[in-house]
Amino acid sequence: MKEGFDYRIRLNEECIIYKAHFPHHPVTPGVCIVQIATELYECATSQCVEIIGVKNVKFISVMVPSTDAFTYSFRKIISEDDTLKMQVTVTSSDMIYAKLSLICRQAKTS
Repeated sequence: MKEGFDYRIRLNEECIIYKAHFPHHPVTPGVCIVQIATELYECATSQCVEIIGVKNVKFISVMVPSTDAFTYSFRKIISEDDTLKMQVTVTSSDMIYAKLSLICRQAKTS
């Protein structure tokens, strides 16, 4: 596994999630911030994963969709037995939005 990697993304203000979650002042729900991290990991590794634990989550600043891109930085990716631990930091410019410590496993396919 790589030592770490980064993804830059933009959030779509027209997404239905924002229409329901503070419609006139869109805020990205925490569960979406975490889900984006797992989906970006899957894109980078071509491995389907599911979250089995959250060691720590800190939402430091409110993420709103805008013209700015957000960077998801994946670090300290450790594979032990059938689990995967990773630390993810979400930033934009010099602002930190979230710090995530996730525990995942390979998703079972049917």
